[in-house]
Amino acid sequence: ASVSYIGSGAFNSCEHMTDAYIRNPECVIDAVTAGEPYEMMTTTTAYITTMPYCPNLTSAKLSENLTYIPEYTLEGCEALTEVSFPQDITEIGRMAFRYIPFDSFTIPETVTYIGDETFTGMNELTVLNPDMEFEADAVACSKLYGYSGSTTEDYAAKYGIEFEAIDKVTTTVTTTTSATTT
Repeated sequence: ASVSYIGSGAFNSCEHMTDAYIRNPECVIDAVTAGEPYEMMTTTTAYITTMPYCPNLTSAKLSENLTYIPEYTLEGCEALTEVSFPQDITEIGRMAFRYIPFDSFTIPETVTYIGDETFTGMNELTVLNPDMEFEADAVACSKLYGYSGSTTEDYAAKYGIEFEAIDKVTTTVTTTTSATTT
């Protein structure tokens, strides 16, 4: 028999879990965590959806068919060193990566929305989508990287976060001289 349903908060605060794989393509995972209801999702190649406060979890491979990373997905996973992102992800829910110990993190260009308090506790964050939609408190880090004129630059200015453009072009000027004799 295979697992067909994983209920609310099933992986919340798993103190000794280091990894988890859910391989049934028909498995429905209720993404409810921290006592808040959220929509049900069916997975195709599911590995992890929500595992907040699992202090020994070192890596997480998110389901390849996800387009939305649910609220609280990996919040507070203190030992986390690696996250494998789905290629088609478009939205990251509130607090999904809050308090994970990455020095730096890159958000793919496919992501168009970052929820409230999603990236709190990271040192540096790179945002590859120039038109990212940020909730008011989506990011609390010391430095943001993004494109000049992007919503990331606007967000950094609005909230007093250091910003560095990733599209700076270094120009080299070469001069040649020629001598003409008559």
